[in-house]
Amino acid sequence: MERTKWNTTYDVASRPLLQTLASIPKHQSRLEALQLPSNSENPTASMLISAKDHKRKITAILPVVDIILDQYEETIQQTGYRLLQWLRSNSLDSCYPRPFKLVGRAASRRRYRRTFKQFLTFIFRSFQLPSTIGHERTRLHFTEAQTAALREVWDHKA
Repeated sequence: MERTKWNTTYDVASRPLLQTLASIPKHQSRLEALQLPSNSENPTASMLISAKDHKRKITAILPVVDIILDQYEETIQQTGYRLLQWLRSNSLDSCYPRPFKLVGRAASRRRYRRTFKQFLTFIFRSFQLPSTIGHERTRLHFTEAQTAALREVWDHKA
């Protein structure tokens, strides 16, 4: 925690809001709007709502993560030993003695995938919050480049 400075970054952020923003939509069939926790300092403040359309879009994006990660795993399995050594290295000029390896246990891979999906859910829901509320309540601020990339994915007609 000390190295990442999370305590400093998120000290005034609303923890219930952060947890709700990261919650993966459960079922495609129940796409009701997500009710986000209100500000703990002002509990009578109106609740923020994550629209049904946002939930539907996130639910459509998440299965693509599995397709992409499957392709990454297949690529790694077909990549040469020396390149995998370089991939694991911290330096561009030298190779690490042992190669990069995928996580071995299936349960661990599933957990990493779920964590990545939670991260994407959090990012896309945070992206949809009004910027003043998003920054004030979550301590997040997207750069122009990040906003453009998120907008491109979000607005893609698939």
